[in-house]
Amino acid sequence: MPSSTPLSKSALQIALVLAFGYLSVIAWQQSLPFKFDSYTVGEWLINYGGGLTRRGLDGFLLIHAANLLGLSPELMVFFVKISCFGVVYIGMAVLLQSRTVGPWFDWILLLSPCTFLFPALDRWGGGRKEILLLAILTVWALLARNGKTAPRSIWLSLTFFLLTPMHEGLFFFYPLMLALVALLFGRKPYSFLQMSLILLPSALLLLGIVIWQPPVTDNMLIAIAKAISPTDFVQWDSGAIETLRYTLRQGVANVGVLVDRWAIASLLIGWVMSLAPLYWVIRRTLAIQIERQFGVPILIGLLSQLPLYVMATDWGRWIYINASLLTIAYFALPLKNQAKNQMVGQVHEHEHELFSLRSIFLLLVSIVSVALIARLTRIPHCCVVGFQLH
Repeated sequence: MPSSTPLSKSALQIALVLAFGYLSVIAWQQSLPFKFDSYTVGEWLINYGGGLTRRGLDGFLLIHAANLLGLSPELMVFFVKISCFGVVYIGMAVLLQSRTVGPWFDWILLLSPCTFLFPALDRWGGGRKEILLLAILTVWALLARNGKTAPRSIWLSLTFFLLTPMHEGLFFFYPLMLALVALLFGRKPYSFLQMSLILLPSALLLLGIVIWQPPVTDNMLIAIAKAISPTDFVQWDSGAIETLRYTLRQGVANVGVLVDRWAIASLLIGWVMSLAPLYWVIRRTLAIQIERQFGVPILIGLLSQLPLYVMATDWGRWIYINASLLTIAYFALPLKNQAKNQMVGQVHEHEHELFSLRSIFLLLVSIVSVALIARLTRIPHCCVVGFQLH
C-alpha cells in the first residue's frame, strides 16, 4: 500500500482550509443586507412571530441574539454558518493530522462533489440547516479522537430534540447518527430499545409538527417577516416572502400524495442513489475491517430515511448529508496502530484493498453513476451541471 506522505496530508488540509474560505465568501454574499438569499438565509430566520410553526426555533433564537448584540439577523446567520463550516472543515483538517492519508482514495472521498465540495458547487443546496448536523458529528468525532467517552443518552436525546424544531427533516438522519456515534466511541451499537428511547422525544415532536402545523396565511408570513426586520423587510428580494411560504408548506403537505407517480419515483431513485453507492463506500472503508455488527445499524440508518424522499424532493441534499456523515466518520477512525484497536482488529494486511486501483475505479464509477442518474432525472440539488446546480 502506498504510504501517506506529509506533503499529501498537508495538501489535503490546505484544500479543506481553502474550501472553508470560499464557503465563507459565499455565506457573506448570501447574507448581504436587504438582498439575503431567501433559501440559505431566509430559512434560518423562520420564527415564531406568526405563531408556533415548523422550523422556527433557530430563527427565534437568532433574532433575539441579534437584537441583544445590535446586529442584523442575516449577519447572525452568517456567523452561525461560518461557525458550522469552520467546525466541519477545520475540524476535518485536525482529524487528518493524526491519521494516515492515502494518495488517491482519501482525496476522491473527501473532495467529492457529493461531500465537502457540495456547498461550493450548489450554493442554494449547501449552507442549509443540515450543516448543524455535520458540525455536531465533527465535534463528537474530535472528542472521540481525544479519548473522551461517548455522550450520554440523555444528551444525545436532547441534541436531537433541539434540532427537530429547527429542521424536522433531520429526524430521519438520527438513526444513522446513533450508529456512527457508537462506532466512533468504540462502543457496541445502540439496541433497538435504546434508540427508541433516545429518539422518542424527537419522534413525538415531529408528530406534533405534522399534526398541528398551522395553515400558512399572508398574515403569518408578514408577522414572521416583521419579526426579522420591522422596517426593512419590504426591501428584501421579491422572492423572499414567497420562499418562506413555500418552505412552511412543503414537506409535510407532500405526505398526502404518496400515490403520486413523482413521489414514488423519488422514493425509488432516492433509495438507489443513497443506499447503493454509499453503503458500498461504507463496506469498502468503514466496515471492511470493523466488526460486522455495525453493518446492520448503518444500513438501517440509511433505510430509515426512505420516507424523507417522499416528503421532500431535495434528493441531492440528502445524498450530501449521508455522504458527508459517512466521510466524517471514516476520517475520524484512526488508521495508525489500528491493530491495537479492539473494534477494528488487524487491518494492515488488508489495507491495500482500500487503495487498490480496483477500489479507486469502483468509487469513481459510483460517483459518475450518481451524477448521471441525477442529470438524467433532473434531481434537484445534485452536483452535476456547472456551478449553478439548483
